[in-house]
Amino acid sequence: MIVEYIKLTVKLLTGIDDFSVTASDSSDGGVLYLISVPQEDAGRVIGKYGDTIKALRSLVFAMTVLHFKRRSAIVVSSPS
Repeated sequence: MIVEYIKLTVKLLTGIDDFSVTASDSSDGGVLYLISVPQEDAGRVIGKYGDTIKALRSLVFAMTVLHFKRRSAIVVSSPS
């Protein structure tokens, strides 16, 4: 549910299609979401001054805490 939400939000905010989102459980009982994008698109996901990724993190954090009672973190990566 959250992975699909992240995919939809990233696509709508950035206009890019070439990315993937994976989820994994973290050692503290939370969830880590990894957004893998091509290097040339990483800046679009992060946004100016980090505004886009901050907004996405806030939305996902609220959803996971309210609905699943778990913490979350989002990481953006691009292959070098």
